[in-house]
Amino acid sequence: MAFSLGREPDPDPQSEIEKVMFFHPHCLGLLQEGATVVSVSRSGRPAVSEDWVGQVKWEKGDLLSSNLAPFMEGAEAVISAVGAIGSGDDERLNGQSNERAAAAAKAAKAKRFVLVSASKVDALFGPYIQGKRRAEAATEQFDEKLILWQPSFIYGGEEFSATPPRVAGWYGEKVESLLSTDLFRAAAGASPAALRLALSPPLDVKDVAGAAVAGAAGRARGTLGNHDAILAAARG
Repeated sequence: MAFSLGREPDPDPQSEIEKVMFFHPHCLGLLQEGATVVSVSRSGRPAVSEDWVGQVKWEKGDLLSSNLAPFMEGAEAVISAVGAIGSGDDERLNGQSNERAAAAAKAAKAKRFVLVSASKVDALFGPYIQGKRRAEAATEQFDEKLILWQPSFIYGGEEFSATPPRVAGWYGEKVESLLSTDLFRAAAGASPAALRLALSPPLDVKDVAGAAVAGAAGRARGTLGNHDAILAAARG
């Protein structure tokens, strides 16, 4: 099977930390499924020396301007992990880029489209959320689609970062454990949207990737709207 992995058309080069955090779990999971993996990003192949890197076909391309047809050729499933926040053009980067990716995937006769999206907190991240809603609408053309709504932050890697925003794995794991307790879940359930978001348990990037891979392989579909649903798909 052939799978294509898309990522955000960020105007600036991505750090190696981000590449390892977000490419490694998705790509490795797809490889373990026996898939042929094509990864499309503005920066192409990451400069890390791990065996899995050589098993992926790394393509340089911009989801907003490149001809995506050659990248999608032969793909059975596409995972879009596009995510730009605080860019000044969040709606277009999250919306139009995914619209173009979905259209190209459909034209290539891909069966499945997986989108890593976000929960609805428009008051806090208006343009970002509006772009994600456009992306979700673009997936409607696929009978087999999977949308992952992440209600809080995604953590992973070894370091913190402000741009792009990243939380180290060791810290995120402790926060996830704490916010998954009955006490905090009850508090979150009784809170207004903004506070509920802050009290929702985060997810390890490996679990997000695991759920996305499950969608690409056809084992999960529909919308995974919370932490527990994503975990169940990842570990099922």
